[in-house]
Amino acid sequence: MTAVVVTHTVGNIDTWLKGGAERKDVFAKFCSSYRIFRHPDEANRVSIVCENVDFAKLKATMDAAEPMHPGPDWSPPVGATFF
Repeated sequence: MTAVVVTHTVGNIDTWLKGGAERKDVFAKFCSSYRIFRHPDEANRVSIVCENVDFAKLKATMDAAEPMHPGPDWSPPVGATFF
């Protein structure tokens, strides 16, 4: 089982959390499930644990011009770090 942890800052945590439907569709492209954790010391920072990751599909998704479809509740990730 391959797991990837992605940590990044979002523009507005409340707006970002509303984007759950778009996030579910995007993450389904490269992993079987994911969990979101908010950082206790940084209000607009999240970590996402992705389970059963297909690295080729993850790369293809991240290389896409807009991996997360910008909708009315969209807030872009800033400075993503992958572990």
